[in-house]
Amino acid sequence: MRKILKKGFTLAEVLITLAILGVVAAVTLPNMVQDVKYQQIGAKLAKFNATFENAMTAYVISTGEEFPMQSRGYNPVTKLVNMILGIGGSTPLPYLSNGGNGNTVILTSPQLHDIGENYINLKDGSKFVFFVNQREVLNTEADISSSQENAVGPASDVAIVYDPNVKGIPSDGQGVFVFVLTTKGYMYPIKKDTCLQAIINNDWKVSPSFYKSNGACMKTSW
Repeated sequence: MRKILKKGFTLAEVLITLAILGVVAAVTLPNMVQDVKYQQIGAKLAKFNATFENAMTAYVISTGEEFPMQSRGYNPVTKLVNMILGIGGSTPLPYLSNGGNGNTVILTSPQLHDIGENYINLKDGSKFVFFVNQREVLNTEADISSSQENAVGPASDVAIVYDPNVKGIPSDGQGVFVFVLTTKGYMYPIKKDTCLQAIINNDWKVSPSFYKSNGACMKTSW
């Protein structure tokens, strides 16, 4: 009766295989982690846009108050923020991480840097703040066609600065985005934020290659 010998891997073969796998992992894992970080930007932007546009359009419908085209219409913004934060007995949006108060999240400063604690924090780690009286400072205009304007209203004087707060994005990539509210509560990118418009046009899909190939997404000084 002939014996069949089964040959296994030698120790050297195993070590060589492990070394090759280690090299492959060292090359691919950083890229995979970076891909996930960029994907988070798009996912957070999409969620924020959908959640808050629903809240703001619902506010306009329920109250009959539209957002102002001039800064004298500050009150509707204050009421909306109070509703979102749960001030005055309303139920806050479950998306929120912390409260705060309406006075600290509606800013009139022409500068977008050093906003600091004025941000409203969200449960996914992102944050945002309202700006009013920004038509001249931020050029809160949006590319809204006349046919769209009949449905959503013209651009108001209210901007929303949104920070997805994704760590590890290279410093030359845009990390903060600016929406403008229409008078009826819809959200559009301001004209100057061409990166946000490009992300929306790409169905909220973001990747390192998207940033590198899209000059609009290089760091912007507002």
